[in-house]
Amino acid sequence: MKIFHHREDLAKEIGIFRKKGKSIGFVPTMGSLHKGHMSLIHLANEQCDVVVCSIFVNPTQFNDPLDYQLYPKHIDTDTALLQVANCDLLYLPDVNDVYPQGINKESYPINSIGSVLEGKYRPGHFDGVIEVVKRLFEIVDADRAYFGMKDYQQLAVIRWMVKHFKMNIEIIGGPIIRSDSGLALSSRNERLSQEELKSALKLSKSLFYVQDNYKEVDFNTLRKQLVSSLEEDENIQVEYFELANAIDLQPISNFQEAKSVGVFLAAQVGKVRLIDNVVLF
Repeated sequence: MKIFHHREDLAKEIGIFRKKGKSIGFVPTMGSLHKGHMSLIHLANEQCDVVVCSIFVNPTQFNDPLDYQLYPKHIDTDTALLQVANCDLLYLPDVNDVYPQGINKESYPINSIGSVLEGKYRPGHFDGVIEVVKRLFEIVDADRAYFGMKDYQQLAVIRWMVKHFKMNIEIIGGPIIRSDSGLALSSRNERLSQEELKSALKLSKSLFYVQDNYKEVDFNTLRKQLVSSLEEDENIQVEYFELANAIDLQPISNFQEAKSVGVFLAAQVGKVRLIDNVVLF
């Protein structure tokens, strides 16, 4: 695996593969890699000749400066994991390489997909996501890019971005990877204490409960019951627990309002904010 810190050097290397007719797969990450990221690397290896991964903790998508400062960073461990996973090229830039003209956060005309759920509770977050992913796509000349479906709304926003800017890249969503106990894998999980980790398991269990019971019980009844149960745990503060159209992410009130439906959850567990979702059908 070759490591690049500067966009020009990476572009030259990718250009060599392009001249050989090789297809390029790209997995953008913020590091602190886990099995979820590795599943995307594996998927990219299956579908592309060359796999590029980036590790860059993007400052423009954090609403909370402390959250940015505390975001886990394990470059040596991440590099070793990528080596084993057969990543070919690693882009490891600093802020100046990604934002050579300095950070000038823009607002993008995201449609209603970006104004609900995460967009409602983290204003400006998706502008930051679009800003960095757009720049990374311009730096990494890839045929396909891979994102995990735990960040379901982010995936939808990135697909919007590609269509809006007429970018010639295919966006592939990888399934949520969970621990044996059901917790969605996230880099943030490592900030949880052992007690908070036990509390966090209740998030996925509540989603699975909806999955198992939505045909018999209306959602408002389920939501009231589950939010109350979650918040009996002093470590958990639910931010949202929403039923939405799985295509455009607009809120709905019952399971008959859309052809594809998902349940989306965000909660503070201790000082760590976690998100999760299940698509019911």
